Amino acid sequence: MGFDASLVLLDAVTRLARLATTLILAATVANALAGCQAAWADDSPYIYGLHDEGGEHLFLDRGVTGYVVLAEGIGDDPANGSGRDLRRLRDRGATPVVRLDLGFGPVSGTLPTPDRYPAFAARAARFVAASPGCDIWIVGNETNMAAWRPGGRTGPPITPADYERAFRLCRQAIRAVPGHGADRVVVQATAPWNAETGYWLDYHEEVLRRIGPLGCDGLAVHTYTHGPETWRITRDELAPGGAGPVWPQFPDAHFDFLSYRDFLRRVPPSMRHLPVWCTETNPDRPWIDADTGWVREAYAEVDRWNRTPGTQKLRCLALYRWRNWDDRGMESKRGVQQDFVAAVDRRYRWDRAAAPASPAPPAGTLRLDFEPGGVAAPRDTFPYRRRVAMWTAGPADGVPGARGRAFVLGGRATFPGAHAYAMAARVSTRLGAQSRLRYRIRCEGAGNSAVDLVLADGTALRDLDLGGRFRDARGIDVHPAAQRHPLGAWEDVEVDLSRAAGREVRQVLVAFDAGSSGWRGAFRVAVDEVRIGR
Repeated sequence: MGFDASLVLLDAVTRLARLATTLILAATVANALAGCQAAWADDSPYIYGLHDEGGEHLFLDRGVTGYVVLAEGIGDDPANGSGRDLRRLRDRGATPVVRLDLGFGPVSGTLPTPDRYPAFAARAARFVAASPGCDIWIVGNETNMAAWRPGGRTGPPITPADYERAFRLCRQAIRAVPGHGADRVVVQATAPWNAETGYWLDYHEEVLRRIGPLGCDGLAVHTYTHGPETWRITRDELAPGGAGPVWPQFPDAHFDFLSYRDFLRRVPPSMRHLPVWCTETNPDRPWIDADTGWVREAYAEVDRWNRTPGTQKLRCLALYRWRNWDDRGMESKRGVQQDFVAAVDRRYRWDRAAAPASPAPPAGTLRLDFEPGGVAAPRDTFPYRRRVAMWTAGPADGVPGARGRAFVLGGRATFPGAHAYAMAARVSTRLGAQSRLRYRIRCEGAGNSAVDLVLADGTALRDLDLGGRFRDARGIDVHPAAQRHPLGAWEDVEVDLSRAAGREVRQVLVAFDAGSSGWRGAFRVAVDEVRIGR
């Protein structure tokens, strides 16, 4: 075969053209981002927020700025030039975020029918022009829900393609308004746990892929819990195992607050530099007029996420809602307000670069005895992850052979692959070159149990692979499903953690996991004398 120089030259030119296109796209993204930084400079660096105006004094009076989310039913009459002056909020230190809806109620919908999209975009531009003090605009709301369709549940579905068209028209019209060329026009929040227009995570991802990294300026998410219990904030439980509807066709969706992570996981990599605002959260029912700790735990969870390297940061978590305009209002519920103020006093920030650095906890030995008042004693039982019909977990007295107060996890495995993971304590300890995990364990019913650790980046020891998976001193994989302990007797366990030196442990779990064994029946596991250190 002869050498064809012209083909080689053509191939080289093609490669250079592709490289040039990639560089131009990267430069365009960088320039667009840099050009907006000045306009974003006065956004609140704190993550606190409320849906509706009126309660912002709860953070402003404590010297903390935050966000106020406002929903506006603007209609689709392009001749309507009304707006809302938001300078009073901005001047006091609150960053307004305005959601633009067609209207509210059972017959309005969040967007009009597609033939009215140009008129809606023109109306949105006129509203923006008449609303000084705001530069963050969300187009529409939960368009995957039938209740938000044009005309309500009997109206036509809003497909991802429909939303893309409406969004592009609105963004183009808003950014054409004088003085608003650098405004953030934000993609709406998809409703979690709603399959009326397809799987909610697929819907969310398709919308983002259609719009692309240069077609929007951020995105909104919503997350809730199916009840007021604080443990629902951190429960790592997927929808099929929940107490509500069973959706076996949606196996990768969390059933409670951690659903926000599902939405962020589905963001295309090219869009993970964009800001995110969580504009609605609550226990998915009327607030209990009490300081339950739900609000504090929700903000603590978002702060943990924001502190994790490589995550797409949440700029705010807005409680739904302040006004008593529906049964979710909190303006007359002092207990919830006290919970919110206690969270504000922790001064969580999304802007980690501007926040004082937290000193790394020193490497040392941490001992958990689960004694009342002890430094590592959990405040209550923290269910973490389960797929078992019944279970209980928590510190317990009177466990035979325990050398102190033990932590006990028990339940009944009713189907193959059953498992239960319970958070025994929150900790903050840095692993060193000589660190070991040591504990005593006693199993009944089945021996597939272990103590597990969760690191600051969310990785569990059972899944960590640093030049190989971690094994105990017997040479057995630390994953609870791989463990086989004698029944009815205490056994000492030791795991060499030196390969994870420099990493921080945040949670201690007690776990049962039948794995692939198919074992079913009642189980009970107790642990005591848990130590992390030398």
